[in-house]
Amino acid sequence: MAGFFDPLCNPKDANLDIVFVHGLHGDRVDTWTKYGIFWPRDLLPDDVRQARVLSWGYSADIAHFWQKTTNTELNDHAKNLCSDLSGLREQSVDRPIIFVVHSLGGLALVFSDRSADQHLKNIADCTRGIIFLGTPHEGSDKAKWVKRGQAFASLIGRDVNKEVHDILSEGSSRLSELDSTFMNFLRSRRESKDLKTASIEVIVSKASASITGYETQSIPADHRDMCKFASKDEDGYQRISRVLKRWAVMLQSPQPPEQRLGDTVTMNVGKNMGQMTGNLHGDNHVTFNYTLSS
Repeated sequence: MAGFFDPLCNPKDANLDIVFVHGLHGDRVDTWTKYGIFWPRDLLPDDVRQARVLSWGYSADIAHFWQKTTNTELNDHAKNLCSDLSGLREQSVDRPIIFVVHSLGGLALVFSDRSADQHLKNIADCTRGIIFLGTPHEGSDKAKWVKRGQAFASLIGRDVNKEVHDILSEGSSRLSELDSTFMNFLRSRRESKDLKTASIEVIVSKASASITGYETQSIPADHRDMCKFASKDEDGYQRISRVLKRWAVMLQSPQPPEQRLGDTVTMNVGKNMGQMTGNLHGDNHVTFNYTLSS
């Protein structure tokens, strides 16, 4: 299913948008559902009461994604996401946004910042945080991207024959270029006093999920299940919701720009190591460092 549902939660006093984006072979509902519990709708609203919660979908077949991973295709994904989101924000254009992204679902986000369309660029300007769950960051190593693509294909039961391997090889070259662009994007934003991207939370193998300058926690689950929770008692839900709650509070609590908020935490648990790493900057340049890993 493509596009947005109606908001999963939309309180009258909402002052924050939390947007979920699924990964490869995912779905805007099933990716986040365990035992019938769609946790962005059924669990999260009780913990982040001031947030409107949204889930966005797109075509996510792995061969199509890798084969079509060109700048143009990714920019189209970014435009679709930002355009759909902008349509829901006509009465709240300045509201902060936090994205929660599984697997490779967030690769297009960086392109919204480079868009010449003002209403699309507004989405990037309002983004205060990104939580990456199981998103690999292999940098410019094309061989590692091919291997990562094969792992994703095997994970969803797709045979990695020569045709698929060739697709992964071609797409991986483009993904390596994109990942390098994304790392430069983060670096430039972290070094800039106008940093808008609040936090980067990354959760795949610990090494590939690492982003220099950010720390690590973990979720006790494999790649596919690390974004599925049926209860608030699950470790993964508690760690993600704790970060979201803290960011939500910080966005409501202006601090002097020189004051550094929060502490850093590192945890290593689970079958599939990854990380969530945070650096939160609001309009007043409040900085918050946090890390999680799966």
